[in-house]
Amino acid sequence: MDRRQSGVAHVNIFWAIVPMVLMIGAAFYGYLGHTGAEQAKVGERKAIANAETKAVKTYALQQQLSALTKLLGRVGEFVPDGTAEDAGPESNYTSPKLLSSYYDEVKNMFELSANKELKDIVTEIKGIVDAKKTEIVNLRGRVDAAQASVETHASTIASITSTKDAEISRLEAEKRRAEQNTTTSTQAKEEELGQARNKVQVERENARKASEAHSASIAKKNKEIQRVKASNTNLASKVALINSPEEPDGHVLSGSARIAEAVINLGSKDMIKKGMVFRVLDKGASLRNKTKVKAHATVIAVERGSATVKITGLVDKYNPVVRGDLISNDLYSKLLKRDIYLVGRFVEPYNKGQLTKILESLGNRVHKEWNASCDLLIMGREPVGEDAVRIEDTDAYKTAMDHRVEVAPLYKIQDFLKL
Repeated sequence: MDRRQSGVAHVNIFWAIVPMVLMIGAAFYGYLGHTGAEQAKVGERKAIANAETKAVKTYALQQQLSALTKLLGRVGEFVPDGTAEDAGPESNYTSPKLLSSYYDEVKNMFELSANKELKDIVTEIKGIVDAKKTEIVNLRGRVDAAQASVETHASTIASITSTKDAEISRLEAEKRRAEQNTTTSTQAKEEELGQARNKVQVERENARKASEAHSASIAKKNKEIQRVKASNTNLASKVALINSPEEPDGHVLSGSARIAEAVINLGSKDMIKKGMVFRVLDKGASLRNKTKVKAHATVIAVERGSATVKITGLVDKYNPVVRGDLISNDLYSKLLKRDIYLVGRFVEPYNKGQLTKILESLGNRVHKEWNASCDLLIMGREPVGEDAVRIEDTDAYKTAMDHRVEVAPLYKIQDFLKL
């Protein structure tokens, strides 16, 4: 064989091996790709399973939050710690901050301790509600008694109706008999029957009106009971703060006859203000004897535990105000605020505005409208004019009399009022 033929055969074998190697490489690369794809699919399935598990848990938590929100309300914004900046606040569920605020409102409403838990709050409120239920049961007993009275009236009405119905039946029987006699007799009986029916109708209407009036009377009495209870509760809380009429409000710590001033043992902590006026009596004197007043003392300077007063109206210059003398003001009691209502005209010596200012400077509250908290009614002059209503005919005066609230004409307290 010649060398050229040998060379050609050598070249052909080489080019046959190259495609074979390429095919083997492609097959190996395909195997590696297929294996990687299978692993990717397994990872994807695991990720999907984990996502589905988290979705189920998230859905369960959303259902739980939705149920709690439905029970508790108080929907508001809530951003938990660590939330991504672009996530934004959640506002579909109950806000812990708003719920906590609501519980604080409930505690304040029922005057509960601030550190009480929900179960303690519910227990204490239940006690309050039980007390109210007991009160309602008592009121229901009274209503039941009133209803029994109504039933008695109803029984009387039924008896009257039965009697009248029997009378109607009798008249109708007579009518039938009269018809057999003459037309004139029939007409007479029909007229009599009509009168009887009208009478029964009138009786029924009167009975209905009596029943309605009785129900209105019960409602009015219940309203009056509630108003009296509110007034009694307010007065009881204030009576506990009022000094005994036999006790002084304070005493003189020191006095100076030369400058007509003294120092008393009451100060700003006792609600003493400039302009307040006290009677001065000898130590050991009876506070009931108002004619034994030694002098009057007007507050001119106030410290926390004492006050300086100007002495005026000294009855006896040889009996000056000294240490130990008693001081008293019928409108003042330590830490006690009176709720006052002014009725009538106020012209001299003070108009209504000036009088309100003086009374409030003494630590009192002056109300524009009468309510259950008022415990003092001050009368001015009688109103004038065609449509004027006498003071004694006003609702405020009548209510004060019914509830035994203190009523005082202006002149009786005038010596304590100083601008």
